[in-house]
Amino acid sequence: MDSRFLHFWEYFRLASVVVQFVLIMVQCAFQIDSISYFVILYLFDLQAMADIYLKFHVQYTNGRNASFSTIVTFWNILQFVPSYAVDMHIVVTHPFMTARRYIRSNFWMDLFAVFPFEMLMCMVGGSASEVDGPGRSEIFHWIMYVRINRLLQIYRVPLAFQYMEKDIKVDPTSVFYYKYGTYWVIYIIFITCIPLVIQCPPLFCATTKQGCYFKPLDTNRSDLQLAMDMDYGSDSWEDPQHKTASADPFYASAFLSYISHQTDTLLKRSKRSSSSTIFVQTDDDGYVNLDVSEQCFSLSFLVFNNVANQPTLNKFVASFYWAVTTTTTTGFGDFFAFTQIEQIIFIFTMISGTMFYGYIIACVAAAQANSDARRSRFFERLLAVKNYLAHEHLPLILRKRVVRYYEYLWLRTQGIDPQTLIVGLPPSLTGELALQLYKKVIDQIAIFKNTPMGFKKMLATIIKPLYILQGEYVTRIGDTGTDLFFLYRGSVEVQYRSGEFGFEIRSGRILGEVAFLTEQKAQTSFRAKENCDLYCLTKKEFDLVLDHFPEVREKLMEEAIESMEREADYQRLFEERPRPETSKAKESMPTLLFKPEEGVPLRVKWNSARKHIFRSDVLFIRYFNKFTVTALRLVSVMLILYQPTFYRFLPVFYPLHYILEFIFIFDLIIRLRVGFLDKFGNEVLNPVLIRQLYFKSRTGLILDILNLFPYEILALAAPADMRAMTWGYLRLLRVPPRYIRIHQFFKSWLAELDITVLYVRLAFSFTQLAFWMHFFTCLAYYIACPNGVCDYNSWIKTTVLASNPDVDQGDAASYVIALYWITNSVTSTGYGDIVPSTNLDRTFSLVVQLVGKMLFGFIIGDISSALANAEISRQTFESQFQAIKTYLLDQQANQPIIARVQNYFNYLWSKNRGITDINNVLRDAPFCLRTEIGYAVHNKDLRQVSSFQCPAASQ
Repeated sequence: MDSRFLHFWEYFRLASVVVQFVLIMVQCAFQIDSISYFVILYLFDLQAMADIYLKFHVQYTNGRNASFSTIVTFWNILQFVPSYAVDMHIVVTHPFMTARRYIRSNFWMDLFAVFPFEMLMCMVGGSASEVDGPGRSEIFHWIMYVRINRLLQIYRVPLAFQYMEKDIKVDPTSVFYYKYGTYWVIYIIFITCIPLVIQCPPLFCATTKQGCYFKPLDTNRSDLQLAMDMDYGSDSWEDPQHKTASADPFYASAFLSYISHQTDTLLKRSKRSSSSTIFVQTDDDGYVNLDVSEQCFSLSFLVFNNVANQPTLNKFVASFYWAVTTTTTTGFGDFFAFTQIEQIIFIFTMISGTMFYGYIIACVAAAQANSDARRSRFFERLLAVKNYLAHEHLPLILRKRVVRYYEYLWLRTQGIDPQTLIVGLPPSLTGELALQLYKKVIDQIAIFKNTPMGFKKMLATIIKPLYILQGEYVTRIGDTGTDLFFLYRGSVEVQYRSGEFGFEIRSGRILGEVAFLTEQKAQTSFRAKENCDLYCLTKKEFDLVLDHFPEVREKLMEEAIESMEREADYQRLFEERPRPETSKAKESMPTLLFKPEEGVPLRVKWNSARKHIFRSDVLFIRYFNKFTVTALRLVSVMLILYQPTFYRFLPVFYPLHYILEFIFIFDLIIRLRVGFLDKFGNEVLNPVLIRQLYFKSRTGLILDILNLFPYEILALAAPADMRAMTWGYLRLLRVPPRYIRIHQFFKSWLAELDITVLYVRLAFSFTQLAFWMHFFTCLAYYIACPNGVCDYNSWIKTTVLASNPDVDQGDAASYVIALYWITNSVTSTGYGDIVPSTNLDRTFSLVVQLVGKMLFGFIIGDISSALANAEISRQTFESQFQAIKTYLLDQQANQPIIARVQNYFNYLWSKNRGITDINNVLRDAPFCLRTEIGYAVHNKDLRQVSSFQCPAASQ
């Protein structure tokens, strides 16, 4: 069968299983007996049966031995991989074999999860046609509970996510969010429904013709356990003898009042009306038929706030709200346990909620730590190099060059070493994979095009990428030919002994082949004219390859001879070229001095300034266009949200808004004059290319149009009394694009290498927290007081704003009260002095609680991951010391030796953070840069050694 169809089918089954789980739990909890509801659920059953049929015909890969093929887990059914993905496996397509494999795996689980046990209801007791009144609805209630075996299909959810996580083509971040989002939906729906499912089971007697009759309660009794101990299964219920329970008087009185009210109401309705819609039956002794188990809602936590007697939607919203407030440990106190059974259920709910959200936060922290591990290791290397260079007092210019090179290296590689990708593979697979990686490089060199395939594979395994920044040297005059370089992208310029630069070499050429093959010193230098991609190999490794292919060595020698002759001709032509005559005055003039022209017209200066292009690393661009403008965007968003929601249109706000708009327009003009780095790290300062990138980018022109478009002009068409309100609503359209700009800034800031990740992430997290708390504060007040008119039946009724509605509490008081309630919800504090009252309030409150849980979860995850990754090098260094210390103790070494070793390790850490070999840390830097650093470090020491002194210096 087509694997694409199977992939789609598994994803579709995943979604349908989750939806079916939600529908069945909601039906059982709230006793929804609608025929259309049952039809939808039976459609899911048909899909499950079709899935069973498909699994009988799914091919699989047979293992190396028979025992492996019989050990099949639930995950095997999702493993639709081609035969080449499993070593030594073959694809089995025979129908008998595929069916036998499925029967031996999870066929019985799938069959049990779809078997229609409700059909057995026809053989037990009376059928729905034989039972009148409430008994009919109770039969449907029984069918709901008997169908609960369909919930077992939920086992497919974790298996499906395992399948998605092993697919390298799927974005792991998206899978992470989908996975835990799905788990949260399943968990929260289960918590929402399980108290009612346990407390409101169907009645056994409802399936009989007799029904469920019992005598009305004596309302003078104060024992809450009367309701707990009713024997609904007996033919005639008698009031058992109970001792007075020590229940809380409030609970007892509330329960008995409800029982008394319900009993009296039913008795009156039964005597007053004989309508077929009122199913209340009494016998001669006054026993009442109360077999409608929906009335148990009034014996649950839904009795508070009078939710039990409301429609099903209101009950579901209240239960969902209770589940969220309980699991997030908010607990406003408006819903709590009504019976002892609920107290037991709520205990497990609170514990499981704390563990569930703790697990989610831990997973977020682990994901953040794993995503930052490579960056942290690379940054530790950079930090070690910076500390080493500072400790050796190297020139500041050289230190900046090193840092700039490592930033460029991070931009190109993201800390990935291609050589590590093929470590541990078999030799044949290593050669094939390496050839695929470097085939374009090898084919670009003309001399290697017609070489044998074996030579290309061996060459690909020893070749290494090298990235050279503009202005850095590939080789210098006098270097020994230990490396051979292939110029794959970019251009280099040749420098002669005179210091002058000659001709330019483009991609596709070999560099340093003369010194490499003739074992002579280099006669010319090669300097990168732009950022270049090169590939190099060492002489020792290349000689081993050439020993197996002597014909290639001969071609390289011929190429070296031609190159020597060509370089000699170029140098001769360069030296014989006519040079422009210069006056002595100009020759004696210092080259670093700049004398501006006098009398330049203002128009010329303006045109020069208008065409000026800033580099992206200019401090003005960094601090104004990034930090300052981002902070002002946050202020602007908060003002835009505040005005229409709190209905405050003060005159002082209008000029403030348009001052900010002017700053954002100025920022746009500056951004069109700022260069950018292309994918190779080259600084692009061409105005045409800058505008092209701006127009094509998704965060460029379109986002700025949405950000700066004057929507408020449309408010002029509104009536005069509604013009200010319309103006405020129209400006809300600028919130999404400005929030995207803020998010884009932090994303680009986090992409930089030489930053403290912890501080940047904390700044981003607190910015997010400030934005969302302000957003929810404004929305909460708008829900209670739309357009400045407060609804005192909402959450605001328990605040000081409702106690004196005729007194203006002021802008600050209203904002502080709303912010106080939002902070209660976001931080899961839940004092309970302000609680939601309506369905809209409760829905809004649970959204706030969940967003708050996620925000603080990400903040905790960011802090923990940053701190964990910050200590990677220290933990490695300490583990190395502990290993040595343990070995010395095992060998019974004396304490002075152990103390000396500990002092030495402390010295190494304090000096260079445990780096014992700086050359190993600098291994990714170009050879010329490494030698320049080594010479700057050891120059003074070498001069003091007589063996390294020049003859002139020794005289």
